[in-house]
Amino acid sequence: MTLSDFHLRKLNEYGFRRWTRDDMDRMYISAADLGFDYLETPSGEIELARFQGRDVGHRVARRMHEAKTFLDLNTMTVHSPFPDLARQAAWRVAYVTKGKWDPSAWDTEIRITLPKGP
Repeated sequence: MTLSDFHLRKLNEYGFRRWTRDDMDRMYISAADLGFDYLETPSGEIELARFQGRDVGHRVARRMHEAKTFLDLNTMTVHSPFPDLARQAAWRVAYVTKGKWDPSAWDTEIRITLPKGP
């Protein structure tokens, strides 16, 4: 599956930003665009964080804030160190390409890849 220019523009409206280098073609999205909210102190520490209405601990909040979540346009695979971020990104891609939030819309065409555990 390849995305049309229309779909790429719509993903851009949802917060995805395109990045290309050599044979890599990706669209990155920030955790904030996926529902991650946080309050930062003047010194840069995260004071309070929430994702999808749930409280997030300080250590996880910092990692979520810095997480690289992206859609690989060559393989149509969403990559993220956090399953919840990957799922939210995949749902946005499905909504843009299929017109619905239903996860079954992307089960066969968009895969989610998470890093391997220890």
